[in-house]
Amino acid sequence: MVLLSAFSAALREIRAFLFLVFYFAFLMRGNQLEHSQKTFEVLDALDRREIQNQRQLAKHAGVSLGQVNYILKSLLDRGLVKAGNFRKSRRKIGYAYLLTPKGIQTKSRLAVRFI
Repeated sequence: MVLLSAFSAALREIRAFLFLVFYFAFLMRGNQLEHSQKTFEVLDALDRREIQNQRQLAKHAGVSLGQVNYILKSLLDRGLVKAGNFRKSRRKIGYAYLLTPKGIQTKSRLAVRFI
């Protein structure tokens, strides 16, 4: 009887653990979809306009400056966006963010999902 009680308690703990794992997986899946929507907005703004800084990008994409910074770093790491720094400019902050061919292809795939 003691063995059955211990087994039952262990089974309850395993169920609770599995519930938490699936719950967090569900939450993370939702965050990825939201991130993809924001990623699309950033890629779309870069494709449609000449963007020179992250503040402009945030305004045109409709996301916060912090989110633009995070998304842009991710896009740069994945090779979807190229950043050019024009040091000869007088303002010393002249950047140009351009979509790479891989970035254009990714934007097209995301457009099918979000438009």
